[in-house]
Amino acid sequence: SLELAEINLKKFKMDFPSHPKIEEVETTLNQMQELFAEELYETARFFERTKKPKASIIYYSKILGKYPATKVAVKSQKRLDVLLPKEEKKPSWEQELESSEPAESDTSI
Repeated sequence: SLELAEINLKKFKMDFPSHPKIEEVETTLNQMQELFAEELYETARFFERTKKPKASIIYYSKILGKYPATKVAVKSQKRLDVLLPKEEKKPSWEQELESSEPAESDTSI
């Protein structure tokens, strides 16, 4: 599994930090991540084509969460930018801040 490969690479880097094969293993791991992200992306696109945008949003978000350094993550972010209303794109803390701020007429000096 991909998670096991990530753990093994981390341990290998800790045990042998200057080993010449580390770069090769990192490249292989990056390729694996791209493949996994691409499969999730294809699933998300399927849900978009079948008029199930909420399901596609879940898959695009999963790509960004699990594989943020991939090329597919960039494509996923572009799709999310189209699918999500502006308000939903804001971090939850920003939405809470805006809703808790008093209106201008409520403030007094």
